[in-house]
Amino acid sequence: MEGQIMIKKRASYAVIASERFLALPNDTQALYLALAAKCNTEGFIDPYALFATYPFKEADLQLLIDNQFVEKVENGVKVKIDKYETKGK
Repeated sequence: MEGQIMIKKRASYAVIASERFLALPNDTQALYLALAAKCNTEGFIDPYALFATYPFKEADLQLLIDNQFVEKVENGVKVKIDKYETKGK
């Protein structure tokens, strides 16, 4: 059952295979994937909880925000998992 939940939450191939995503530094890509794997079913997560366990940097998170792969919200971030959510505006 847990594996099935993980499949529903993971980043879409269209996002992680996009030129915009692949142009990001490897550490930033890894942060996105960790956020996508650990977010709740609506995509929300406190990224700083991961910073205590993994060697991610604030700059990695800022790159994801700047490139619209995650959206800053009041209590953390919302991971944009669908390719349509991550289109540049």
